Amino acid sequence: MLRRSHRRIPHATGESHLKGRLAPGMLADFVALGASPFHTDPDGISEIPVKSARVGGRQVWSADS
Repeated sequence: MLRRSHRRIPHATGESHLKGRLAPGMLADFVALGASPFHTDPDGISEIPVKSARVGGRQVWSADS
């Protein structure tokens, strides 16, 4: 499900050459979580701490700072 979701939007907007994969040269917007949402009770997913956020591959927020 996650794989399909993150690849649809860049394809729809004509940006699949820049977005949709974590690979060298691609833009990357993502967060690092403190636990896996796949191994967390669905009711607890909103409680997973965010460790850092990256936009365009650059760190824009960190829990450590």
